[in-house]
Amino acid sequence: MAVLSPASGSHRFKRHLPGGISTPPPPPKNRRVGAADECWDISDDRWLRSVLAGDLAASSSRGTTTPSTSSITTPAGRGFKLDVGASYRPKKGRNPLGEDAHFISDAGNAFGVADGVGSWTRRGIDAGEFARQLMSACKAQIKELSHCGITGSLLQGVLKSALAGTTARGTSTACVGAVDGPFLRVLSIGDSGFMVLRGGAVAYHSPPQHKGFNFPYQIGRVDPAYPLACAKSFTVQLAPGDVVVAATDGLFDNLFDEDIAALVTRMRAERPRRTADEMARALAAAAVTAYTRSEDTPFAAASRAAGLLPGTGGKPDDVTAVVVTVCSSNFPAHLPLPQRASSS
Repeated sequence: MAVLSPASGSHRFKRHLPGGISTPPPPPKNRRVGAADECWDISDDRWLRSVLAGDLAASSSRGTTTPSTSSITTPAGRGFKLDVGASYRPKKGRNPLGEDAHFISDAGNAFGVADGVGSWTRRGIDAGEFARQLMSACKAQIKELSHCGITGSLLQGVLKSALAGTTARGTSTACVGAVDGPFLRVLSIGDSGFMVLRGGAVAYHSPPQHKGFNFPYQIGRVDPAYPLACAKSFTVQLAPGDVVVAATDGLFDNLFDEDIAALVTRMRAERPRRTADEMARALAAAAVTAYTRSEDTPFAAASRAAGLLPGTGGKPDDVTAVVVTVCSSNFPAHLPLPQRASSS
């Protein structure tokens, strides 16, 4: 089990760089900062052809999630009272549903986000349908296991079963989490991730998984064992007042960590009873605004670090944000700050 330190100020620019890569990968050809299409450089096209030739059923319409906001407040079960909200802002384009998906469990203590890999559109495949089916199946699995305690291995089982029940073609990133007792358990793969805000600052931010610049790890029905091999599990101890933000890269590519923290802090200062739904909508709107302007963004900073042409501006993309607010607790007061977040 690896131990990760809490996020720090230096996290601002490391957030979007491939982990463990000391030399930036060669830049994709004919790319510009803020290009509308998602950059997923398939180095060996034979791999994609083999996937398409596999025994994959055609996309179905089940499990669709329309662009929306949603909110739920769960009573103080297992110790915490939670307020959970979500907002989805699909990128303007030919696909009105976009390629992101999310869920909030009926009990309000579990959530998930997924980002279908847009490069599949070159093959006539709607990766958004894959993401929607995956999140719908995760929600169903979470409901069936609501009587169990949430662990990292259980979330792996949820993702594995959901993947097996997904019939659509494509791949996606994913981040699935649940609050169990005083702990937040999360399983993520790729650059969909989560952060914990405490006292107006970033207490922790999960590191993204990239194979190269803007080339995230992803799951699909190519290899059922793939998510078990590459997904990372995290456990963070929570305290009353904490705000958890889970999102796709549409948020994290366009807003720096400190900008997210500042927006949430300002909203709560203006009105302490701000709902999670209001904060989710504000974050998603801020990300959309960021990619339509020429200001610096994490995506632009990562582009420069990867050796692309200097530039500013964000990355036009679908934006999904799920916000979980810890309202009150039955646990002893004065829980310590999360000095460590464990991952395995």
